[in-house]
Amino acid sequence: MKTLGLDLGTNSIGWSIRNTDTNEEATTQIEKVGVVIFEKGVGEGKSGEFSFAAQRTKKRSTRRLYQARKYRLWKTLEIMIEHDFCPLTIDNLNRWRKYDKEKAINGDGGRAYPVNDLLFDSWIKLDFNRDGKPDYSSPYQLRAEIVEKRLDLSVESNRHKIGRALYHIAQRRGFKSSRKDAITEDSGERQDAKSEREKEKEFGKNLQIRYGKSLIDFPTIGSALAFIEQQGDRIRLEWIQNTFRKHYKDECTKIFEFQGIDINSVLYHELIESSKNYYNGSIFRQRPLRSQKGLVGTCTLESRIIKDSKSGQVTISGKPRCPISHPEFEEFRALSFLNNVQYRIENGWISLSREQKSEIYIKLFFRSSKPNFLFSEIRKVIEKQIGKTLDYGNRTINYSDKTNVSACPLSAYLRDIFGENWYTIIIKTNLIRKTKDGNEHQITYSINDIWHILFSFDNEDMVADFAAVKLGLDEQYVKKFVRAWNTCKVGYSMLSLYAVKKINQFLREGFIYTEAVLLANIPQIIGNDLWKDLENQKLIKENISALIRKNREVKRILSIVNNLIAEYKSLQVNEKYGYKDSCYNLTDFDKQKIVATVIETFGESTWALKTVDKSTILDTVFFLFQCTFQNGFKTKLIGEGRYHVIEYNGQVFFKSSSHQFYKLPRLIDTIRDFLSDNFPSVTEKQLSKLYHPSMIGIHPTNRIFPNRYS
Repeated sequence: MKTLGLDLGTNSIGWSIRNTDTNEEATTQIEKVGVVIFEKGVGEGKSGEFSFAAQRTKKRSTRRLYQARKYRLWKTLEIMIEHDFCPLTIDNLNRWRKYDKEKAINGDGGRAYPVNDLLFDSWIKLDFNRDGKPDYSSPYQLRAEIVEKRLDLSVESNRHKIGRALYHIAQRRGFKSSRKDAITEDSGERQDAKSEREKEKEFGKNLQIRYGKSLIDFPTIGSALAFIEQQGDRIRLEWIQNTFRKHYKDECTKIFEFQGIDINSVLYHELIESSKNYYNGSIFRQRPLRSQKGLVGTCTLESRIIKDSKSGQVTISGKPRCPISHPEFEEFRALSFLNNVQYRIENGWISLSREQKSEIYIKLFFRSSKPNFLFSEIRKVIEKQIGKTLDYGNRTINYSDKTNVSACPLSAYLRDIFGENWYTIIIKTNLIRKTKDGNEHQITYSINDIWHILFSFDNEDMVADFAAVKLGLDEQYVKKFVRAWNTCKVGYSMLSLYAVKKINQFLREGFIYTEAVLLANIPQIIGNDLWKDLENQKLIKENISALIRKNREVKRILSIVNNLIAEYKSLQVNEKYGYKDSCYNLTDFDKQKIVATVIETFGESTWALKTVDKSTILDTVFFLFQCTFQNGFKTKLIGEGRYHVIEYNGQVFFKSSSHQFYKLPRLIDTIRDFLSDNFPSVTEKQLSKLYHPSMIGIHPTNRIFPNRYS
């Protein structure tokens, strides 16, 4: 018999053929050996191995920056050519910016920079009178002059001077901070971003130390740089890196105003900015960031695993997760917490009433100043409501004063801006939009539309413009709207908005989180027709708590029995009482040990309470443990295991026929059985859509006295 042996390496495969039928005279059983060498999947350099893919894409971002810069400059030149602020012709500009394949084939070059355009060459060299000598030592000197000396714009060379200064700004347009780097102040005044303030501070510090000047001594940033240049200091990175976009934008506006060019003109809007789209000004044109929505995970309650039967490929589909700033999620987070708060008086543990929760929710959670607060504030409100002192240390309330509670900051701003009925408000505008059918449709905004604006816009001016123009807010509320935009956090929950809305429906009715999640999808499962029947709603809502409580009680009893079985199995054979004796009955001594185990599991203080049905618990534990010595039960195949079916007091238990441990009932199976019994028309496929709290783990463990269903 011949055997092929393979040795797989990163860039080689070694092989050998072994023949076990060789005669005794042969010195070896190996008939042939060899190796196949191929190229590695990685490269090798001085620092070791590197990825070819990483090497190929390393400069991609730099290439894209160069590309965006070229497009920006070409567009700026096109606009200035149209308004006669640049001597370049459109034909020469097109030869530079548009690739000509035929000319490239003929060897004339696919693109051609207009070096032969003498007018443009003089314009670039600052030679506006075309005498062959630059009129200014640098573009900075030109920029300083046109904000200090009024020019006659009827003269072509003067227009070209302004165009050349604007072109220089387009080449160096400064740093722009990220969307959420802004500093929010209670005054509501628009603030520069934190990083921009730091840069401006550093620029002013260097200016003060070297020349005893400050930025306010100069009308524009260009004038300040011209002054630095006049002192013999070259304008290099140490100065340029501390300038930012707002400096250059203010300088452009100053040039237009000083030279008498209307800032509402087409030229200004095309070069600097457009009130309709802040990405359209060619000088400050910035490509919008790619949407990252595709990277957002799917809802843990709505995810579905799909396996392709042919390829075997597994994909996860479902609804995307909800942003944590959405008002629905803020309400979900607040109600999930409030519905779990309990305090204790003479009659035992009491949950907050709907009126108590409503007062706390409006009074404490709707705050815009601080996104988080301590539970001590909630405790003080409850004390005023009931007229008694509560203390976590004395076990009269189930949360510590130091527990951190998340507020609803964005909802607070929206309520402050749009009033008490903010969530249902519909804002009608005077804007008309034509539908695909050609009909006119009045544009309206719901609170969900407004939230999308706050969440997606990345420019403060765009947000303020939308609030003033589209929503018709006055200046005071425009400032609050901008502060709401700054409050809008970027982050995602574990659930989709679709699931959160369904859960909130039951949280508002006072159900705790576990109950609300289990109930959330039942209306869809049994169908709207059945759910509309109030008797069906009452049946499900009244039984959900009992089912959860019963499931937890059964799990606790079975856990005790399984622990007793495990302890029995760990004994030596000579120590095992009733070993292989199917007729063995538990003795009083055995039962005493079981009682001690039960009390230890429950805790002495809990076991002493009158609410604990001691006799039922003990009888059930005795019976189930006794069954581990007996045989002859009916068997049932569940999944991959066979189980003995044991009935006791109307309850069915499943004991493994192999290791004798009892199968713990799943809560979701309990709910499914309940729905199947009461709604026979519901199919297994529909029941598989039940939500279960274990599918999500966003809530930290709360130390509650006592557990609500213990």
